[in-house]
Amino acid sequence: MVYFDGPSEKKKSNHRCMSGFLRSVNLDDHVEFLDIPEEKEGLNLTGLIERYHRTWFDHSKRPPWQFIVVNGRQTLLVFDHYVTDGRGATFILDSLQEALNLPAQDETDSSIVQLTSEVKGFPEVDPVELLGKPFLFWAILNYLRFWFICLFYRGTGVFFHDANLLHTLIKVSLATDFYPEAKFSHSETVIDVRPYLPTQQRERTISTAVSMISSFDWLSRFREAGQSPEGEKTSIVNAELLWDLSQKHKAHITNDLKHEMSWLKAWLSILMVGEDEEDYISTLLPGYKLVQNNTFSVSNLGTFSSADLSSSGPWAISSMEFSAGAFKAGIGSNLTFNVMGVQNAATVIHVSHEGGSLPEEFVGALLERIEKRILAII
Repeated sequence: MVYFDGPSEKKKSNHRCMSGFLRSVNLDDHVEFLDIPEEKEGLNLTGLIERYHRTWFDHSKRPPWQFIVVNGRQTLLVFDHYVTDGRGATFILDSLQEALNLPAQDETDSSIVQLTSEVKGFPEVDPVELLGKPFLFWAILNYLRFWFICLFYRGTGVFFHDANLLHTLIKVSLATDFYPEAKFSHSETVIDVRPYLPTQQRERTISTAVSMISSFDWLSRFREAGQSPEGEKTSIVNAELLWDLSQKHKAHITNDLKHEMSWLKAWLSILMVGEDEEDYISTLLPGYKLVQNNTFSVSNLGTFSSADLSSSGPWAISSMEFSAGAFKAGIGSNLTFNVMGVQNAATVIHVSHEGGSLPEEFVGALLERIEKRILAII
């Protein structure tokens, strides 16, 4: 799938982004094999991930994705969110594992792969057509440069299955340690809308299918949760209050998913934006800035185990992580948290921001405070 600019069909001198589907793909343009020192590989490819995060795809000539094989045992799937989202990428990697575990097949010397439409589910019914249009923030991710920091927790993957607790920990640490005078906060939780698609479309929807739920909170109780209860001097967290705030955030998310449905309204509201690029710039971005500026967002793909994966054989997925790009700091979230892990292995938190928008030491210090509070409550 490629996309390219063309003249608007409705407004003279305007531009429109159009999609195209190729009938063949040259894997030499997409697959790269790298050998790096083992000590760098042992650091979970941090530098390599940051390097490929700065990729600028020429999306008008070839599909905007790249697959990197590192030392023959680790893989990196880099893609524009125009192609899919984090959950869709896990389906792709699952399919790769399944293919690797198939019986040996005839080899071919050609790097050209012919594609066909004569397969079940192709072309895929776009979730845009099933349930409105997706939140377009994904469309601008590829054009930003940023830095990120990883935080590792081994053996505690199940702990981070609850995104509400992590979301609350972030807010507690920001309110207590970095913004002690702030009165009010705005944050966002990224949600996967696949469970709300028609049943036959849920399982393997690859197209981007995400939205967000906003949270608005007074910070006094969060600041209280970030301090030791009276009489205790060994802790930097009020665990009981922290859990209470986490449960309230969970109730807020559940209520929105089932009743208020602001996530659906946000997803469908994109229909009111014109179809031309100029409409996107003049209509969507100004409003987007009003609701996104000075926020952080959390996206948690959860904890995976080998039992969740469809194939069995010599190849298995022992670790998995993901990291999406940051927004332009003056328009979107200042901090983007992406969380993923595999059972009995590392759960990795990627934190990204636009380079120069926040001091590097600020993000590192924030992660340190979050880690200390995690250790204090477990």
